[in-house]
Amino acid sequence: MGLFSFFSNKDKSIKPIEQNKSVKSEEQKVDRVAYEEQLKTFKSLGYEYDIEVTKEMILRDVFEMSWEDETEQHIENNPFSILYYTFGWRDPKVKNYNYTENCIWFDLEFFDPNIQYKWFMERMGAITNGEIEYTDISIETDNEEWEWIKFKVNGIRKEWRLEKIGYTADHFVQRFSYLPNELSTEGKYTYYDNGGQQWVIDYATKDEQIEFNEITGLNREWLGLGNHFNNPPTTMKYHNRNLNIWYQLPKDVWDKIPSIYEKSEGWLGFREGIPCWYSHNESEKFIMASSEPSGLAFYGLMVMV
Repeated sequence: MGLFSFFSNKDKSIKPIEQNKSVKSEEQKVDRVAYEEQLKTFKSLGYEYDIEVTKEMILRDVFEMSWEDETEQHIENNPFSILYYTFGWRDPKVKNYNYTENCIWFDLEFFDPNIQYKWFMERMGAITNGEIEYTDISIETDNEEWEWIKFKVNGIRKEWRLEKIGYTADHFVQRFSYLPNELSTEGKYTYYDNGGQQWVIDYATKDEQIEFNEITGLNREWLGLGNHFNNPPTTMKYHNRNLNIWYQLPKDVWDKIPSIYEKSEGWLGFREGIPCWYSHNESEKFIMASSEPSGLAFYGLMVMV
């Protein structure tokens, strides 16, 4: 089911985005906030629709995700929670397609067809305001019908295995939560849902996250926390190997080592003095090395061949 076709299907067997009734009943009731007042608050936080996005479009989108006839009242009775989703939507009637560049409103079912993995990754870069950039993105299928997404992130080549053809890889979303630490970015990806099957991915610094939650009263989390998505499966194991290149060898010998590193497959460079290969993320394929009394030690997560 494609991204734009999802809401046009008005099949009420599909779970809508709405406040989870059991959760809502246990929480303290919130005061109604006028539609325009919510927009003003979001604007103070840096959220503003593209000039071509109209109120009629927003009410239409909210109706199609909730089936609430009194749509504006529904938004006002659930302050900030419902309207937040719409900042992550898009429409071909809008020149730039996206309502904003702040966030993404999504659902795992939107990954059908698989080209939506590519679109989602591009959007995950756009919402970071230049901190994280995804390039050279392609979707490929191997001989065993596993789908792979291959790309560069901030110039670093990566390959993520998805699922076999016809299956959705929800661990694909989880993988993005690892990148800010790996890349040492100022911001991190965030996650929000209000009890429905759809969700909003955003990007914020620690201070922005605190401010957003305090002002809106929402409980926006860091992506990766909670049990929203599965962790990526792996058949790899951690390995240690030592080479008899001793730390007491002459300096002219050690001076040659970096040039050897640079010629090896997967070389990323030094990070805080540590040589690294393939990834800085220790939950996916990586190698790092250090000089130890036992020799030049290599440690990594790899497939044993």
